[in-house]
Amino acid sequence: MDIFAIDALHGTDGKDYIIELNDCAIGILTEVWEEDSMTMVQMALDKMNANLSPSEKKKKTKSAKSKDTKKKEEKEEKKESKKKKGTKSKAK
Repeated sequence: MDIFAIDALHGTDGKDYIIELNDCAIGILTEVWEEDSMTMVQMALDKMNANLSPSEKKKKTKSAKSKDTKKKEEKEEKKESKKKKGTKSKAK
């Protein structure tokens, strides 16, 4: 949950009382409505762009490789490297 609102009262006894927690029905004060609305819009756009952009999908795919897959790839690279070194020394 990225955005939520708390309805609270400050009692005459000096204590604060939470009445409810709202996840989507948020009452925004008129004085700050425009600024708060734009902040929420920007948060939603940022989240959508991060989750839906092609470059982010590529990053997620690369990082999603399992440790076993990465180890296998490293072993294959080492084998290829050894083969190339062996071929060069034989050619001399």
